[in-house]
Amino acid sequence: MKRFFCVSLAPALQRTVVVDGFRAGGVNRARKVVVSPGGKALNAAWVLRQLGCEASVAGLSGGLSGEALELALRERGVEPAFTRMPGETRCCISLVDGAAGVVSEVVEEAPRVADEVICRFYADVMFALGGGDYAGCCFCGTLPGWVPSRLYVPWVEHAQRHGLISVVDTWGEPLCEILKRKARPALLKLNREEASATWGDAWMEAAAAAGCPVLVTLGGEGALLFEAGKSLVFPVEPLRALNAVGCGDAATAGILAGLGRGMGLADSVRLAMACGRANAATLIPGDLGSFKG
Repeated sequence: MKRFFCVSLAPALQRTVVVDGFRAGGVNRARKVVVSPGGKALNAAWVLRQLGCEASVAGLSGGLSGEALELALRERGVEPAFTRMPGETRCCISLVDGAAGVVSEVVEEAPRVADEVICRFYADVMFALGGGDYAGCCFCGTLPGWVPSRLYVPWVEHAQRHGLISVVDTWGEPLCEILKRKARPALLKLNREEASATWGDAWMEAAAAAGCPVLVTLGGEGALLFEAGKSLVFPVEPLRALNAVGCGDAATAGILAGLGRGMGLADSVRLAMACGRANAATLIPGDLGSFKG
């Protein structure tokens, strides 16, 4: 069974709350509440488990919410490998209005930590990549301004030296820092809005000239893969999404699982699109329902 290492700076404890007919300023009674692991790498790790892989997650975590998060991960068969921090792991809320078919997000920002905590986190990830017998890894999420924007760069280089498949899901300055270096991941992944924010109106030309494969997801329209001077379109069948949160993370997991099975990049992206679509049809981010890839 292939093993993968999934990294996000700021994991979260996710609360998905379902109400029927949300009224701003009024009393809204929850019809259903589900608590689950949250954050890009954690969603990807759970999807990898459902695809028959083993997965560990790394990030900064602490407090009672951090303990609850670790328990929830283990219940899903995902091994936490967190670096401890002072304070509490953040909590995020998905508010699902079942009557309107609308999902609203309340995202708690990553708590700022001291430089020595970041240094321990950096060293913990480097150690795991070098000695964990992993087939691949993913580095997911934006980086707050108090973290060096080149944080992902040495991890990508280290993963390449150890023969690991690496996928990076980020945008803005952290993505640009990766593109300045010789070591490149197997795939860079971001969505259309992030691509536009990173490269402006010429984002398609920039993605095509990145020097490594780039996947730009387009929400319900599918995705574009830029590889070796060519672009491929991956459409998806229309779907009335129940909760689209985590679809991109499910796609990241699908790509890693596909590449880990020896599939080509295009076929891995097709698996990724199927994972994202399955995620959209369920209530909880990272849940593929009956889809097993």
